[in-house]
Amino acid sequence: MSNAENTLFSFKTDNCDLVFSLSDASASVVSVENIAGNLIDLCIPASVTADGRTLPVTEIGARVFRRCDSLRSVSCPSAEVIREAAFSYCRKLESVSFPKVRTLEKEAFFKCAKLADITIPELSVIGPAAFSGCLMTENTVFPKAVSVSEFAFSACAGMRSISLPAVTELKDDAFSECPELETADIPKIGSIGKEVFYECEKLTTVTAPAVTEIGEKAFFRCRSLKKIAFPEVVRFCENACEECTGLETVDCPAVTEIQRCAFETCPKLSEMNISPENPVFSADGNALFEKMNDGSLRLMIFLGKSAETYTIPPNVPEIYDYAFYECDALKEISGPGVRKIGNGAFMYCSGLESVSFPEAVSIGDGSFTECTSLKSVTFPKAETVGANAFSECPLLEEAAFPALRAIECYVFFGSRNLKSVTFPKDTFISENAFGGCPYDPDKTL
Repeated sequence: MSNAENTLFSFKTDNCDLVFSLSDASASVVSVENIAGNLIDLCIPASVTADGRTLPVTEIGARVFRRCDSLRSVSCPSAEVIREAAFSYCRKLESVSFPKVRTLEKEAFFKCAKLADITIPELSVIGPAAFSGCLMTENTVFPKAVSVSEFAFSACAGMRSISLPAVTELKDDAFSECPELETADIPKIGSIGKEVFYECEKLTTVTAPAVTEIGEKAFFRCRSLKKIAFPEVVRFCENACEECTGLETVDCPAVTEIQRCAFETCPKLSEMNISPENPVFSADGNALFEKMNDGSLRLMIFLGKSAETYTIPPNVPEIYDYAFYECDALKEISGPGVRKIGNGAFMYCSGLESVSFPEAVSIGDGSFTECTSLKSVTFPKAETVGANAFSECPLLEEAAFPALRAIECYVFFGSRNLKSVTFPKDTFISENAFGGCPYDPDKTL
């Protein structure tokens, strides 16, 4: 049998026929036929002889053994490439040995839920979801791998540690949702992609001395991380370490960009080590600050998580989005020079009772949402109040904004005890500005 290029050749093993596609220089497994009983242990030959030619077996074709439910072990001494989904959904597969394989294509061993004994010492390129859903061994090492694609090891239930000493490319979700993963050694990686360690809740140690960028949600819900140290990192992307509820210390001396919510819901974060020569950021025992062009500072992250009172330095005109997010211990806050309060700046500060920002002009969306101890607020110079700024503040009774120009929707939504709001008669009031609260401005104006 032949097609335009290759000849098909059937090779008998003890319990099946392997069909090979023969080219001029090599052979590739393309299908399996005539299985006798259960195909349990399969040894694919290193070469096949047909028409007087002996050809090395260099490839396992796409989807050849997909859903081969009885297969428990497979080996091939000569194969160099395993094509897409070749062994996907082999749910009883426990052991594989491919001493010369360099490339695994997409989903090569996808959902092989019992696969733990893996011998592929020359593996260089690991395709998307190649091992996703596998058991893996407790200590997984691929010494020559240089590229790890999306979801390559996602949801590997048994993997406790991963070592990739040569990897230089680590793509999105590579280790996402590995429930037992505790340590990762990736010394040459330059960038940790989006959601790489997403919900690795037992992760405690990441060794990545060369990394310069932490992608969006890279460590989302890595709740066992207490300290991260990235001496070369320059960028934390949005939500990079969100919900790392155990995180206490971040060593990032060279960082120059921290995007929105990079450390949101990190209630124990109390130390960020920044180089004194850092041109963009500075940190003291209370907060991380961004250096502005005019010599002022922007408060980025409040670090004094156990503090009950805090006075923001007078050279800080702006509080960044979510800077004090969930600072439950904080009772009193003042900022004599603050002019702008960012979105969600004090969201969920449940103990906050007193705020003083005499120069604040702008109050962002959700800035005091669910400040459940707040009873009254006065912002003498505030001109705009964002949507939901004081929503779900059940004890809030009075609010005064004598300079207000505009008020957005649902500012006091759910603040059920609100009795008095003072603002100029010419203030622009958005539709539903007072929706969800008992106060009616029409009865006051």
